Amino acid sequence: MLPVLKTGDIVLVERNKASQIGDVIAYYNPIQGRIIVHRVIDRKDNCFLTKGDNTQRIDFFRPCPEQILGKIIFKF
Repeated sequence: MLPVLKTGDIVLVERNKASQIGDVIAYYNPIQGRIIVHRVIDRKDNCFLTKGDNTQRIDFFRPCPEQILGKIIFKF
């Protein structure tokens, strides 16, 4: 997520299931078994297309509302 977020940054997440295009969200990816922080770039059906800011590649996994932990509202 460079340059917005760097490894080691701490983020504050607001629980908000109403994610919009452009939001940076945290979501649980059950395939990788970890939390991912990426930007919402589009919506397809009821799920979201996401990608990191420092890559051109769209994420393979498409989080749906039940996997979204919330929107990043602050970083430390």
